[in-house]
Amino acid sequence: MKRAANRDMFRFKWRGQDLLDVGKMFAKSSPFFRVQRASASDGWLLAYESEVITETLNPNWRGFEVRSARLCKADENYPLRIEVLSYSTGGLHQLIGTLNFTMHDILRGGKRSFQLSHPTRRNAGSLLLQEFVCHQRLQFLDFIRQGMQINLSIAIDFTASNGDFNNPNSLHAFYSNGFRNDYQRAIEEVGEILLNYDSDKQVPLFGFGARVCFPGFRSEGTSHCFPLTGDEDNVEVNGLEGIKKTYASARKYIEQDGPTYFAPIFRRFSKIAAANKSQNAYNVLLILTDGELHDIDDCKTLIVDSAELPI
Repeated sequence: MKRAANRDMFRFKWRGQDLLDVGKMFAKSSPFFRVQRASASDGWLLAYESEVITETLNPNWRGFEVRSARLCKADENYPLRIEVLSYSTGGLHQLIGTLNFTMHDILRGGKRSFQLSHPTRRNAGSLLLQEFVCHQRLQFLDFIRQGMQINLSIAIDFTASNGDFNNPNSLHAFYSNGFRNDYQRAIEEVGEILLNYDSDKQVPLFGFGARVCFPGFRSEGTSHCFPLTGDEDNVEVNGLEGIKKTYASARKYIEQDGPTYFAPIFRRFSKIAAANKSQNAYNVLLILTDGELHDIDDCKTLIVDSAELPI
């Protein structure tokens, strides 16, 4: 068995030539195709379905990409089939023709022209592979190995639903016996990994869902994004120890409130990511929260708007 790499991506662009006309009396075929792989039960599993091109016997379909693992289980000799059909609005699509092939035919044999077969018709036309590219899809760790940095930001939920700081059942409870609350564990377990890839170890640290009264900074009403340093001009802390110490010391300046809004945190984080866009860096926002989100639509919009940022 010849293996294609699991991360190989195949790009195909197919064109039909002189396809069998199975259309109705006053209309030609409206062809589309399905790429299928053999299943363990002697059937065929769909890997890709093309768009329909109406009333033509020489369709030129859009290109598409598919992972080798999905297409052929990363096995060059795995049986594949393309089924070309003429579209019917009622769902009873008419068969134009089929072809059986393997990725070995394309990768090693260089085959680019394929004759279609039909169970009752002699000439069903052909498929031409106009474009074929095989490339590896880079994964996150590939970028890390090439020197990309991670910029970690953290936001912690201080809404009242977390429980009063002095309640031993609170998610923010601190214990004298060395036991860590859930937020402390999350900070340590995530931070210990991500900060290994952060060269300066400077972490913007925010809270949300509370009224705050720091010596140099206070909120008018509930704040849904405030620096746990108490200093709007200096929101970063140094390393894992800085995160833990600042989280612990900030509690005395915080009055828990609500509701739970993420959008102000997303806006602040997006500004940080935009400012770092020229760096070879990926920005990660860790949100530690306990419950229901009250501005989900705003958050969806902000996430879409930030799609071009490295976050």
